[in-house]
Amino acid sequence: MLFVLLSFIYCLFVCHVLGFGFKSLFKLECESFTNTVFLGLFSISILASIWAFCGRIHWEFQVVLCSGAIAIVLFKWTSFYNSLLKALKTFQNRSAFIKILGIFITALIVMQCAASPYILDNESYYIQTITSFNDFGFLKGLANVHVFLGQASNWHVTQAALNLNFLYSEFNDLSGFCFLITMFWSLNRLNSYLMNPEDKLALAFGLLPLASLFFLQFISTPSPDVPIYCMTFIGCYLFLKHFNAPNNAQLFTLYCLLLFMLSIKVTSIAMVILPIVLLVKFYKKSKAILPKFFIVSILVFGLFLAKNIVISGYPLFPSMAFNVFNVDWKLPETISSLYYETTRAYGFLMSPEQLKSISSSQLFIEWITLGKMQGIMNKLALFLLVLVPLCVRNKQYSKGIYWVYCVFVIQLLILFFTSPQYRFYFSLMFPLLCLCGAFLMYNYKMVVKTIVVIASVIPLVVVFGFISKTSLANNDFSKSLSTFSVGYLIEPHPNTKFSSTYKPYKEGNFIFYHPENIEFFWGTGDGPFPTLNLQQYNYFKKNYNIIPQQRMENIKYGFYSKLIENDKD
Repeated sequence: MLFVLLSFIYCLFVCHVLGFGFKSLFKLECESFTNTVFLGLFSISILASIWAFCGRIHWEFQVVLCSGAIAIVLFKWTSFYNSLLKALKTFQNRSAFIKILGIFITALIVMQCAASPYILDNESYYIQTITSFNDFGFLKGLANVHVFLGQASNWHVTQAALNLNFLYSEFNDLSGFCFLITMFWSLNRLNSYLMNPEDKLALAFGLLPLASLFFLQFISTPSPDVPIYCMTFIGCYLFLKHFNAPNNAQLFTLYCLLLFMLSIKVTSIAMVILPIVLLVKFYKKSKAILPKFFIVSILVFGLFLAKNIVISGYPLFPSMAFNVFNVDWKLPETISSLYYETTRAYGFLMSPEQLKSISSSQLFIEWITLGKMQGIMNKLALFLLVLVPLCVRNKQYSKGIYWVYCVFVIQLLILFFTSPQYRFYFSLMFPLLCLCGAFLMYNYKMVVKTIVVIASVIPLVVVFGFISKTSLANNDFSKSLSTFSVGYLIEPHPNTKFSSTYKPYKEGNFIFYHPENIEFFWGTGDGPFPTLNLQQYNYFKKNYNIIPQQRMENIKYGFYSKLIENDKD
């Protein structure tokens, strides 16, 4: 727990300084401390991505990163010092209620981050992706080792840049850090509402503590969903707050958050509508910053496409759109198609064959009648489509809210035909729920405080393991919650929930490590790179006649998929 807190302090320093440098470079008058930190994370993701094309993200990168941060502080000391004083003053001006709540939630978040990881994706590809970036940078044909590695989110690039793996191997909690700084931002909004109960927008975006229980399942791993939730929450506020009169700094900050989100997870694509709306609405005023838009866009999308081509051979992996690059490390189309179809089918808890055999109307019925957490969220999403128009009629900010509502509808439609998992649309569902709640209870300040306190305290029963999630989880691996124990007061739990030994195997020039105590088909745990479940390896060998091989003797040159002859014996 102590180590996690120290790592958060380091991340806060580096991200704030780099964000301050980003603001200075683009001449942004961004006063929000949280937005500055997110711009710093954005800057680090860009720098680390550029670095990863040349080599590993290791101590060498950290030296350059820290040297740059120190240089920014020295050259911009007066402005930087004033920004720190302003952030400190903001904290001091909070009410005693908000201060106590903030300290309590901080302890809760750090405890959960110190506990064992919960998300199953952490065991299949999060750890291995980050390990490959730390040890080698972007490897050509990485997806040939394990198809999930082809996703290679920029959030994992950023985690690799900030995990200090050369000093300590168990820092894996950047999502927890992201949630923590967003929580402090939200508590500032809640404080504003308590001082001015007529400020419905401040109340709506001060209700992030209500989602504490939901976020706990994600923050102990570097889940890309968490930064999407956090930046969508902040982005919606920026859009609504400045819908009628944005300045160029606010518009550019919103756009950078969007670009960062897209580089992390393309399921957030519908959010691109919000800055476009403001850009068109205030074109005459904002056209002066269009060159900045183009520079950052070209840089981010260029890195995104290049990274995907290097890692999988497909510029928009897992989609096979614009499949024009015939590089020798390209993931076979049969495997890429299988992954895409399996991912979509999983959102309906079906097999790809079942999914192909039913109509769209039947598919919708299946989607809405799913059980457990997925079914609850699907029904809530449809209920929200009716609730939002009823709650925001003839209200302040209604035009802006209707735009957010339209983006949510578009996102639901896109996800229905791609990957309709609730964790992909929750990012916009939660802000809309908060807006509805704010319009309904803004006159009841004591009720708001009571609900926030209850929602903040309830997660304790999860952190200390007093409840079971069996009734809500859809698979056996998700029924065991991660819990905190006294043993984690100093050092956190290892990055994986599994304790396993790793046995080396070799075929051709490819050496991989099999986790002997992990039965999960896609499971890798925290093994040496490359770790691959033998069951998975044999499945693709038997059914697709494909095995991964190194492109050259040295692993740094990457991998390719080799087609083998059927075994006729």
